[in-house]
Amino acid sequence: MPGVTETTHLPNQGQRIGNSLVCLLVASAGTTSVLLGGNTRARTTVLVLVVLGLLVLTVRSMRMGISYDGRGLTARTVLCTRRLAWSAVDRFEYRGIALRAHLHDGRSLRLQDYGAVGDGPAVARELEAARAVAT
Repeated sequence: MPGVTETTHLPNQGQRIGNSLVCLLVASAGTTSVLLGGNTRARTTVLVLVVLGLLVLTVRSMRMGISYDGRGLTARTVLCTRRLAWSAVDRFEYRGIALRAHLHDGRSLRLQDYGAVGDGPAVARELEAARAVAT
């Protein structure tokens, strides 16, 4: 179990694969619109937007997962980053495809989606062990 200064990262491989498929779809849609589009300026604008979107999605996807240390955890998804102190977390629960953190104030936060064959249960157990050591 990591100490106070050591950080452990648990990547979300299932979501990375899903996002790669989304990137392929977006790229093919963008390429199709460029090839079938009308004027050159519109085609250039669409291509630039597609490339920028793919770049943002790729960077966020590579950072997806949960990192934790002695102070708490950071959960990164494509759309948001959540930071929680261990003292705020009551317990973790993996149900369906989602890993949730139940907080002492009664709220429940969805941290990650792992899919049907993901490693969500193992991540939940590891986070519970880390929380027990830290508190």
